[in-house]
Amino acid sequence: MWNPMKNFNITFSDLLPDNLLCILDSNEIITEINNAWKNICGHDLEELTNQNLFNFVHVDDILPSRNCLSSLIFGAESVSF
Repeated sequence: MWNPMKNFNITFSDLLPDNLLCILDSNEIITEINNAWKNICGHDLEELTNQNLFNFVHVDDILPSRNCLSSLIFGAESVSF
């Protein structure tokens, strides 16, 4: 599979070190995360991978987070919520 980052020796983990980034599968399971999760939250990357994203979201933030995720799935753009 073609990977445009490969030519620059950049991995997903290296992207935007001050922003929490993740890739989820269709069941909200974290498949990839960047190093900011360790730097900001103190979580090891292996600890978070293959876990449901909402295991790490405060109960008061679950509904707004799910609403944002739903909007993104349907094509909306979001930089914060």
